[in-house]
This record gives sequence, structure tokens and C-alpha cells, in this order.
Amino acid sequence: MTMFDRKRRETFLTDKITGYLDRKAPPRSLGAQAQANEMASLVRCFMRFAPKDGYEDWWPNFEDRLDEDAKTRAWPTAGEIKAAAMAITGPSSRRIAEGDEFDILDVNAKRMHAGEPVSDGYLYGRLAVELVASGKVSEAQIRHYRAAFIFSLKETYNEPIALAKVAEFEARHAAAEAAAHEPSEPRALPKPQPKIIPRHKWEGAA
Repeated sequence: MTMFDRKRRETFLTDKITGYLDRKAPPRSLGAQAQANEMASLVRCFMRFAPKDGYEDWWPNFEDRLDEDAKTRAWPTAGEIKAAAMAITGPSSRRIAEGDEFDILDVNAKRMHAGEPVSDGYLYGRLAVELVASGKVSEAQIRHYRAAFIFSLKETYNEPIALAKVAEFEARHAAAEAAAHEPSEPRALPKPQPKIIPRHKWEGAA
């Protein structure tokens, strides 16, 4: 991983986890400085267990797992962050329920039909493209959720920062759409070269 890749990973994941914590309630017993220290500690823990590659697709699954396991609306503990991260093996992870395997796209489609919140990974990017392509949700539903998401960004950040984040999300989604429509060309297998064994003077001699 190059220095640029490390910086990009750090920026993406830090924005995600701090944004997640902003939506939760900090411990009431902690003062302002103690809360800042606690957040920094949680971010460090999260960064240790987040994957080095594929983190953009991994994040929505991690966020879903953290929300599903949460008992309250308070900040998760370092142990809960570690457990959720270790439970998610990759962007295509599946959960097992009552002996049946189900698709995380189906789970989030049902959430959207019910008007429940979903991660931004299902509004922009590869998972959003797959969700619409599956026919489980419509473009209109995605647009409705995006409008609410953008409104929440503007409430959380000032407008220039919110608009900059929206531009990043839209660029990520455009790249995912382009990748989804890119034709996959079959790779030509290398032809085996005949191995020529040199004949020695004594070969074939009586």
C-alpha cells in the first residue's frame, strides 16, 4: 500500500467512524475533553481492525453489524467495535439466521421499503448499483433516501463541507456504475510452448 493509499484509507474510514459516533450519544459521565479522548481511542481501535483493502464496500456491512448488535443509542465500546469488525469477513459477507443464508442486499431493501435508515453504502457506490440492478428497490427510492441523507449531512456539517462530501459520494457512485457496465473480456490463456530436448550424439546410436 502506497502512502497515497494509506492516506485515502485513513481519511475515508476516519470520516465514516466519526460520522457514526456523531449520530450516537456520548457517555454522559464524561466531560468534553474526556469525550474527545474517548472518541480518539475508539477511532484508533476501529482503524486497527478495519481491512487494508476493500474497506469502502466493507464499511456498510460493518455499520449494519454494529447497529444490529447495539443495545442502546450510545457510543459503542472498543470491544463492540472489535467484535463487529472481526465478524465481517469482507464486502460479500452473509449472515446466517435459523439455518438459512440470506443476502444483505435483501435485508437493506426491506429496510428501505419499511422506511428504516440504511448505510450510505447502499445509496452510493457498488452496493447501491447492485441494489437497484437486483430490482429490490427503485431509482426513485434511492433518490428519496439520498435527499434525506444530504439533508442530514447539512445539519451535521456546514454546507460547503456537506456539498464536498456529496460530490465525493457521487463520484464514487459514477465510478461504480461505469465499472458495472464495463464489458468483461475473456482473458486469452497463454499457449504452451513445446519443450525441445536437444539430441546428443549418442542418441539413436546402435
